[in-house]
Amino acid sequence: MSKIIGLSTVGHDCGVAYIVDGKIKHCFAEERFTRLKGVLNQFVFPTFSLQKLQELEGISIYDEDVIVVMPKMVLCGFDELRKLCSKKEIQLYEHHYAHACSSYYISGFKDDTLIITYDGGDSSLTDANILTESIIDEILKTKPPLPNPKAHISDWYVKWRESVKLGIEFDDTEIEYPILLNKDSQWGTEWKYNRDIKYSVSLGTNNQILPFTSVAGTDSLASLWHDVTDLLGFVGGKDEGKLVGLAAQGKFNQEMYDAIGHLFDFSNFGVIDYKWGNLHQVTKYISTLDLTQFSVKQDVAYMLQMFTEQYMLDFILYFKTLAPHTTKLCLAGGIFANVKLNQKINEYLDFEEIFVAPAMSDEGLALGAAIAHAVKLQEFKVTTLPNLFLGNPTYDTNIPSNIKTQKFDAQYIAQLLQKRKVIGIYANNREWGPRALGATSIMYDPSDPKAQEYINFRLNRSEVMPFAPVVLSGKEDLLFYCYKSKYAAEFMTLCYNVKEQWAPKIPGVINTFDNTARPQIAKPGNEPFYSILDEFNKLTGIPCTMNTSFNIHGEPIINHPQEAINHLQNGVIDYLILNNQILSV
Repeated sequence: MSKIIGLSTVGHDCGVAYIVDGKIKHCFAEERFTRLKGVLNQFVFPTFSLQKLQELEGISIYDEDVIVVMPKMVLCGFDELRKLCSKKEIQLYEHHYAHACSSYYISGFKDDTLIITYDGGDSSLTDANILTESIIDEILKTKPPLPNPKAHISDWYVKWRESVKLGIEFDDTEIEYPILLNKDSQWGTEWKYNRDIKYSVSLGTNNQILPFTSVAGTDSLASLWHDVTDLLGFVGGKDEGKLVGLAAQGKFNQEMYDAIGHLFDFSNFGVIDYKWGNLHQVTKYISTLDLTQFSVKQDVAYMLQMFTEQYMLDFILYFKTLAPHTTKLCLAGGIFANVKLNQKINEYLDFEEIFVAPAMSDEGLALGAAIAHAVKLQEFKVTTLPNLFLGNPTYDTNIPSNIKTQKFDAQYIAQLLQKRKVIGIYANNREWGPRALGATSIMYDPSDPKAQEYINFRLNRSEVMPFAPVVLSGKEDLLFYCYKSKYAAEFMTLCYNVKEQWAPKIPGVINTFDNTARPQIAKPGNEPFYSILDEFNKLTGIPCTMNTSFNIHGEPIINHPQEAINHLQNGVIDYLILNNQILSV
């Protein structure tokens, strides 16, 4: 049996995964340690993640009995990788294959499964299956070094954060971006475009992934969302979810439909070569609109969501007709961070169940590559995960003398929630992926109609994305039209419609513009989450609460108990659950 470290050195969302004897032990995202969101701190080697792995397991990538694997998107850390290559071969796996593995092999699906991966592109710069020093030389020769090593905390980031705090428009015209390219680099050229795979289609059967097709040399709807996010004044690569929330506030725009609607008709071009090449036509049109008007932004978001759903439903349906025996669907890649799109796929297409990779973006690649190699060694079979608590553990920490402590009592916390107190939870290990699932969460009363405004104020956020509910397992059908894909819903990856009688009872955790919600189904064992929910249900008759990530605006989800205590002391939360204690000031 083997020790496998998955090492991801992609342009953003880099990290580390560790599998021992076919069991997933750890998954770390580097941004949790650097405290800079990945898109704002690109091309960094996952140094802190590797240090944490060595601290917890006593191993390093240099150990003789450790196998190191990577997705082929090798874009940074060349000095460290060259040193490692002098001691061992590093196995490389295709970017989209790693995405597919990160979904299929933890889906639990035993039946024939259609697997779709779709994102902004893989940026593979080598066709080799083993990374060696000569391959690194080849990559650097083809593409001069991308990042400026001093760009980790750039002027761009500092000034962006300052503009957010002051509530002023961010002027980046004279700021060097974190991605600092050599003027002779082939990055972003036609050479890269023509080898940049945007999406893949595979068949999962008998614990194997059999590739059907992959498409390069085309545009991507994921890239379109990135660019439109920028056009609307947000940060592409970070704020696409805000557009999903904004879409529910917009309306159908006939003029926009007439101008660009035909560019999203899959039947016009997709069935020929599966390529969508209309990004620049769409963004050129949107840039002509008066985007200073908030109502125009709302309508752009609405139409973009509608066009994306239209195209992707036809895209997936087409491949379903080519593989009619498939009864399950696995999805991975950044486009499937769109929970409203996932809802439409779940409801409208003829699959018994769908599963979305919990870390659907490039954050999932380290684990996907590690799983790929474990499968190759016949040490990993399709399974389900009881939870995603695979990150940094909860440590004992010094509690300041001015902090009050008492023993944890779920009934007492339920009473505090009924009084509309803001509760922070720091328990278990940190979650893998972008969702807070009970280890690093903030809870609040779902019945408060002003919850979104109030919690955003407390967290210094200005979000248009609604907050999400966490619901007791077995009660999800009571509140939502949640009739299938419930395992996916344990990880907050898709929306459901809210039942009419419940919409007025839980306005704080639904999108009131369209009566949908992105629930997390909490099962027994997810403590202290489950016990609190159970007591809150006994007290109020409502088997759910708000669940939002434990972080303030602009920072990743917290990663250390001291950060949780800081938020308590700063008034972000009213009470903190930590190490079986309730802390307050």
